[in-house]
Amino acid sequence: MIDGTISADAPALFKAVVAQSDGNKVLINSNGGDVKAAMALGRIIRALGYQTIVGRVQAGRYEAQPGVCAYACVYAFLGGSARYLAEGQGQINFAWADPVQGQGGQVIANAVTATTYVLEMGADPGLLLRENEAPVLTGQEMVGYRVTYHPEVGFGPFVMEPYRDGIIVVSERLDEPSPYDRVSHLTAYCRSSGDVYFLLTSIGGFASEDGDGELLIWTKTPHEGRDADARIKSNHYSAWAGAENGFTELRFDRELLPDFADITALEVRFDTARVSGGPQSARIELRAMDQRMLSATLLSCI
Repeated sequence: MIDGTISADAPALFKAVVAQSDGNKVLINSNGGDVKAAMALGRIIRALGYQTIVGRVQAGRYEAQPGVCAYACVYAFLGGSARYLAEGQGQINFAWADPVQGQGGQVIANAVTATTYVLEMGADPGLLLRENEAPVLTGQEMVGYRVTYHPEVGFGPFVMEPYRDGIIVVSERLDEPSPYDRVSHLTAYCRSSGDVYFLLTSIGGFASEDGDGELLIWTKTPHEGRDADARIKSNHYSAWAGAENGFTELRFDRELLPDFADITALEVRFDTARVSGGPQSARIELRAMDQRMLSATLLSCI
């Protein structure tokens, strides 16, 4: 987490912290500071492949809350391989002068340095021409200048495959798995009992012997951060490890599930302690074809 004024020694402090961390996201909440240090932070973040999120921690809240990233902070934020606002809200301010650095602010004298950095981070250098405009970026500007950036993440559409005497559907992860976020594939099928199964395939070859599984279901247009319309507990799970992958199979009572045609998004989750590999989850937004494929698995159990 980067919180408060960005000082000249911030890059060294940040390196020391991440050396002891297994995460892949950096929470940023800052009113600015040293521009050179912010650029150095951005390059460190990019080299590590971390995502950046404008947000802050609030006591008693699990999810990050909306924050502010202003002036020099924006350079650090641009280092993220993906760049978001916590809960889709927050404020990003940008101008050449950084008020945190005192009267007149810190001004980058060399426009080539700034332009080179912004291009290196994959953003639009047109951002640097906003000097005389209001410093607060609109949502449209954040997207247009590629300040916020959402690469393909999460899980792709289901693909149907024959298996044994039936069919299964498999969704492959679009982005790279990371520590404590290891699931690479989500597979759905039914067995002769009629129950519905979801299989989480995780990189790393671990399998937890203790945990709780559940299926979260959205039956209306999903909204990021909105509570699920239904939470269904798994009535049984099995876990085993291969040479390179771990597998967790969760079983759900078919009678408790709504019609797949009514489901617009679902998330399969298995919660376990970090010493056992950490929570595993896979969420997918369902297209009409995904709904039909899931329904088809119920007609051809393996």
